[in-house]
Amino acid sequence: MVFGDSVMETLRLGLHRPSGEIPGGQTIKKYVRIRVANAQCYGYLGEELKNASFLLFGETVPLLDDTGSLFKILVFGKYEELIPPACVTDELIESTHYISVPYARVVESEDVKSSREIKKLGSEYLRFTSPVRVVKEADRGTGRHVLVEGAGWIPANAVREIGDHFPDFVEVVGMLMPSSVYGHGERGGLAGDCSSVIQSACLVCGIPCPRIAGDIAKEFGIPVSLSALDGDLRCGDIVCWSGHVGVMLDATTIRHSSEWTMGLAEEPLRDLIARRREHEPPGKREVTAIRRWPFYKPLP
Repeated sequence: MVFGDSVMETLRLGLHRPSGEIPGGQTIKKYVRIRVANAQCYGYLGEELKNASFLLFGETVPLLDDTGSLFKILVFGKYEELIPPACVTDELIESTHYISVPYARVVESEDVKSSREIKKLGSEYLRFTSPVRVVKEADRGTGRHVLVEGAGWIPANAVREIGDHFPDFVEVVGMLMPSSVYGHGERGGLAGDCSSVIQSACLVCGIPCPRIAGDIAKEFGIPVSLSALDGDLRCGDIVCWSGHVGVMLDATTIRHSSEWTMGLAEEPLRDLIARRREHEPPGKREVTAIRRWPFYKPLP
């Protein structure tokens, strides 16, 4: 992939480096790292605080303000959100690997059969794409395990070195299907929403992809004419509605995560189009864009 090395480098440095001018002319005070397995961020909708992004262990984010009961951070380089201070640490770690399976169970010692899960993470699992630093390896004769700094021991086959790409992002979406339930704003193999599943799959394949459905519709790859809906869609094409995206498995079948499926599912695109026309409000019923990664080649 042309962009592979630079995209995978975001795993080492964090997905949340500013992509341009920071909103409101603010300045970055410092960077902080997510210290828990997964962290819920928040944002204001009017005057009401709502769930927003979902950040993963090991990711680094710019800190804009730490004077309130919730810290203000910059998520995905452009969105101001709020996070509980207990979820972050000033101790930055340069990652060497990333979680390459839907989820990896973390335990406190290399003797995984007698070990307990790590309570400080808030979960016993690290999620897909979480950037980690491997500091030790052990083989007890029943399988190799690695020690992740700041977390614990996980199976060695649950990580890949940063720069070790997956070859096909559509296949990665398929890999996540058995484990991923729908969760708005969530990321990682245990849960995700329509755009996070695609972004995560693209990330491990070295393909740049925005986080938000609306940005994918504008920025991912190259635009394709809506006339492709008449039979010219390809594997890997991303079909976009207002607030929703899915990826084509072939010319007629789409993979997507939504409240309708409550998980990652495959179905005929025509069924999804018909259902949205029947049930979604005006403005969200029709396909608005089709985007294509021009260098994509499906596995044979």
